[in-house]
Amino acid sequence: MRFAFSVAALAVVGVMGSTTSAAARTLQRALVPPSVRGTFLEAAITPLSTAISTQVANQIPTLSTSAGYTYEWNPELEVLERSAKTFGPLFTERAVTLGRNKFNLSASYSYIRFQSFNGKDIDKLMSQAEVAFVPEAGNVQFFGPSRTADLDGNGTQEALIGDQLRLDLELETQLWDFSFTYGVLDNLDVNIDIPVLYTYARSSLVETLPDPRCLGVSTACDVLFGADIGDHPAVVGGVPGSFTVTDPSADRDDKLGIGDIHLRAKYAPLHRPFNLAAVLDLSLPTGKKKNFQGTGDTRLQTSIVASKDVFDFLEVHTQAGVLFNVNTIDRSDARYAAGLTAQATNWMALTVDFIGRSEFGPQSRIPNTGRLPAVRDIGGVPTLTQPVSEIDGLDENGDPVNEDDNFKGRPIFVDIKRNDILDLAVGTRLGVGEFGILFVNFLVPLNQDGLRADFVPTVGFEKTF
Repeated sequence: MRFAFSVAALAVVGVMGSTTSAAARTLQRALVPPSVRGTFLEAAITPLSTAISTQVANQIPTLSTSAGYTYEWNPELEVLERSAKTFGPLFTERAVTLGRNKFNLSASYSYIRFQSFNGKDIDKLMSQAEVAFVPEAGNVQFFGPSRTADLDGNGTQEALIGDQLRLDLELETQLWDFSFTYGVLDNLDVNIDIPVLYTYARSSLVETLPDPRCLGVSTACDVLFGADIGDHPAVVGGVPGSFTVTDPSADRDDKLGIGDIHLRAKYAPLHRPFNLAAVLDLSLPTGKKKNFQGTGDTRLQTSIVASKDVFDFLEVHTQAGVLFNVNTIDRSDARYAAGLTAQATNWMALTVDFIGRSEFGPQSRIPNTGRLPAVRDIGGVPTLTQPVSEIDGLDENGDPVNEDDNFKGRPIFVDIKRNDILDLAVGTRLGVGEFGILFVNFLVPLNQDGLRADFVPTVGFEKTF
């Protein structure tokens, strides 16, 4: 039997020494190992790199418009007075404005090393395979990365042997964020946030395949398709008779550029019995999506923010809103946060925030050309549910079918789904000099959805004039 997986598949060992094309030097391209370009595996990895590019931009923390030192006009004394009793949050908002004619400058540095995608380590994404009963053929067959081999020694490539692939991705971002806020009125602030990013990406492929000298000699020597790689490099699923090949043409690249610029406004009309404000955030597609520095889309976020001083030393704040993707509404998401700031001393505050983002739909999808054939359990037996004719690329009349219609099952590496991104931000803000604040913060993931780092450290400084 012949099908698309056996035609292109590997090709992988044969082109292990291929070099990177100079024509497409983007980080998104660098996440597709050179050895799989032009094969069906590219269809499985390219959408993943596209989804990753959007996730990177969404994971970049944006500084709050809320300054540590805020002011309001005292009509009786005719002077500006401190309006907030705490230094406030770092990545979330509070319903307190800066003060008329006041200016705040914030600058921060964050380091983000991404390590997992939907709970799977991106430096060891293992290929999947299906071993299923084929009703039309009446036997069990293998579907997955494979090649043909001459097991009988007669020079005829007839048998299929399977490979197991490990995709090794490395991705990190260093962010310098600059935020400028101006108090137009007592209750109206305008802000511009400009991120500058240095991004680095690398990809390579490790292939485990059966030793051709022992194929067909014994059952124990045949590869257990889809099994996990054991501790020994020449073992698949604990069975000897396999070896690994590391891609010598690993691709890597780095880029420096501006990310998506934010234009924001905060209007706070209510101060009793609690502070209430509306925030409008326009995100411009100034960052290059293919270099993981922007989403490539114009986005508009509307939020309602509430905050209140519970005691002289404690402020609670919460916010909720929707970020609309102007280009593709299905890629919009809900944003929400809640937290508190405790002013431990007059020069030090501690902050804790829960930050959430729920996507309306997947940011991308793995096409059918990057998937396995559909298989489901029928009577306890994994059974192919697609006609073999479709897999061969022919319909019931023997005519070619659309390539995208061939495979409708699991993705070869990892699926792309709708995500709920939940984080905890813990930090401290320290008063420095007159109207200056030094801050340190750690962003820690609370779940595994999407592209995640183990933690994101941020340090920075702000000054109010």
